[in-house]
Amino acid sequence: MTVAESSATTESGWDRRRSRVGSHIERVALELFATHGYANTTVADVADAAGVSARTVARYFPMKDDMLLAFARRMGEDARHGLDALKGSADPIHGVWELWKQQAANNADQMQVMVLWMKALATAPDVGARVPGEQRREVQEVVVQLCAEALGVDPHTDLRPALLAATLMAANEAVCLFWMQSGATADLPGLFDEAREALRTELASLHKRKRKPRSQTA
Repeated sequence: MTVAESSATTESGWDRRRSRVGSHIERVALELFATHGYANTTVADVADAAGVSARTVARYFPMKDDMLLAFARRMGEDARHGLDALKGSADPIHGVWELWKQQAANNADQMQVMVLWMKALATAPDVGARVPGEQRREVQEVVVQLCAEALGVDPHTDLRPALLAATLMAANEAVCLFWMQSGATADLPGLFDEAREALRTELASLHKRKRKPRSQTA
């Protein structure tokens, strides 16, 4: 039995209800933010649309920002837990990529929430620059350390761990952005496989490609 299965087994009816109510409020809030804009949506608007009181909303989300950022925090926490399990890996690049691919498969039911979240976040760039940016930096720091350990180098004096981590992070974000901009209907884990193969083959091809000779002037 996995940790997740054990947790699900011991979860009380009250905990499940609380989780459902919180998820419902979050989903309604993201829909309103995405449609009307973060600044134009009040906590009272969310409460009315969710069919609960403003006091109930505040019980689950003490600040308005919390409704917008719950998804990013949840995904960031999941990523950090997964990365912790990769400590000591001899091939962290493969491990990190497979982790993100597996998370995409495991969180298929959350993908539509991700689309809503990205649309909602676009209406609040100041908030988006703060917390999701912090989450990204925290995850990237862990990836840098994993790469440094595998290479046996000090990440403060060797560029390679930071370079590899930045490449992985950028590739992950590119896959997710492409998926969303193409309608969020494609097989996301499959896109991760395509991206990995493209990085492997296209970069090698670009490196080997001969440059055209410059035209010589008389």
